[in-house]
Amino acid sequence: MDVDGAEVEGAAPPAKRLTWAQLEAAVQCSGAELQAALQRARALEVGDGRWCVLEAQYEQARTRVRLGAGL
Repeated sequence: MDVDGAEVEGAAPPAKRLTWAQLEAAVQCSGAELQAALQRARALEVGDGRWCVLEAQYEQARTRVRLGAGL
């Protein structure tokens, strides 16, 4: 996964990530329901307009690094 220009091991390649339009076309719900589902999944829109979900373990590790660095 590409987060702030850094490739993250174990993430889907950028070509497999979907854009908002592709997500809307793939599901049967309103835009608001889709947005709520993405928020619940803790999804991120990356620089190229595609969406991805961080694995909880990776997100926790990054948070620990940032807290440990005093950021």
